[in-house]
Amino acid sequence: MPGMGKGNAARVASSFRSSFEGIKLALVVGICGGVPHGTDDEKEILLGDVIISDEIIEYDRGRQLPDKFARKDTLKDNLGRPNTEIRSLLSKLKGYRGRMRLEDNASHYLTDLCQNLGPEKARYPGVDADRLFKPTYRHKHHDVPTCLLCAKYEKKEDEVCQAALDSLCLELKCDEKKLVPRHRLSNAKETTVAEKPVIHYGLMASGDMAMKSGEDRDEIAAKEKVIAFEMLIGLKHWSTLLSHLISIPWKAFGTF
Repeated sequence: MPGMGKGNAARVASSFRSSFEGIKLALVVGICGGVPHGTDDEKEILLGDVIISDEIIEYDRGRQLPDKFARKDTLKDNLGRPNTEIRSLLSKLKGYRGRMRLEDNASHYLTDLCQNLGPEKARYPGVDADRLFKPTYRHKHHDVPTCLLCAKYEKKEDEVCQAALDSLCLELKCDEKKLVPRHRLSNAKETTVAEKPVIHYGLMASGDMAMKSGEDRDEIAAKEKVIAFEMLIGLKHWSTLLSHLISIPWKAFGTF
């Protein structure tokens, strides 16, 4: 695509429909920002897991009122649910046998892919690369003399410098005591075995904004019951092609 966002996705989808008239189903596969705490049987979502959407909501489509933002959630404003065939397939995949088979196959193919491409092009970065800070912990310069703007930060609405937003946690001296402990990563460290990707099913939020706030992420996730955020599917895209979204949580929010 020429760029990120629902508008670019809609234009590409329209072009596909005119060029390939026989398309019956489009699987939209990409990366997303995962909500750390899912709503299914696997309560933790880690980098590299796979999220298959049950339904899509446009969380940034609505009205900005003086006191709040009101999302349009009427029947006409919402995206249609998957058709009967897709819902039947999802029902089978959500079952214990279907889920285990899909996760085992995914892990097997990923291992083969990494071996074929080599460690320079594809490799598991290790559990230490999956770092989740508390949502209220701000990604900023923590060495006070370094930046006067970051030093003035006290609450969520306060500004931090652009250099901090573009820097790594190691460079900013982020406090590792603010990391959120996660059982799956702890178990992987103890057994020295790479964590297999887990398949999650749930509601996915779509928008034109890149979600970079842990607090806003958790607030929207709690309200809308979503487990991931993405920037690919919108109303025009969904109505142009019969689509289904599969995404992989990647670096997002400044908290991973």
